[in-house]
Amino acid sequence: MARARKHEALRASEVMNSAILGSLNSGVAVLDRTGAIIAMNKKWGEFAPPGELMIGRALQVGENYVAAFHAAIGAGRFGSRDALAGLEA
Repeated sequence: MARARKHEALRASEVMNSAILGSLNSGVAVLDRTGAIIAMNKKWGEFAPPGELMIGRALQVGENYVAAFHAAIGAGRFGSRDALAGLEA
């Protein structure tokens, strides 16, 4: 019984998080503490996020946004060092 309540609470939380992300007018990606993308809203996928221009491609849930910027810096992509500094601030 307690397990079912926990599962239902988790489900309700996921629905609420999805609704909040979906209601935003701006593109949003949620990162975990390592920089991995754990969620994004539809708007994020509809436009080229600024980072895409520096990284060279759009990233998806499960990929590491911070690691992609480190790779972009290594590749000499313009603006990637400043963008990473902003992410890590």
